[in-house]
Amino acid sequence: MGELVHDVVVFLSRNLEYCSYGQTALFMTDDFDELEQKYNQASISERSKFKAETLSNVGGRVLTSSLKESGSDVGLDKWLCITLIMAIEASVKLPKIRSLTDLQQSLSLLGSLPPDVIVAVELLWTPQEAGDSYSKDELLRDYPKLANL
Repeated sequence: MGELVHDVVVFLSRNLEYCSYGQTALFMTDDFDELEQKYNQASISERSKFKAETLSNVGGRVLTSSLKESGSDVGLDKWLCITLIMAIEASVKLPKIRSLTDLQQSLSLLGSLPPDVIVAVELLWTPQEAGDSYSKDELLRDYPKLANL
């Protein structure tokens, strides 16, 4: 899990010029059962925003499905939304995202976490498949708390 977090942090850090919006959300507790419950709630909430899941890789078990072809994607408003959900056994203070600098600081903090404090990680992104699209209007509707970077 630590390697996944590291790879995501490096990828996003190398591509900050493509980041237009950002947000951090944090829930802290000392109760492991409550942590697990909040993590699962966040996962379901985020996954339910997608029209379809065309790729899933859980514990090395890969599942794929296809979207019905919608024709050409020429002229479509193309946006990508990346969501990283983490459950960690550590106290972390992430800055509120208001700028690319805040985003970089948050990524650096997450990337520097020791692997032994990372309990669970889920990486989500949409769209995943050629022919699928995600518009700016859809992004802002699904994520109204995003800050413009």
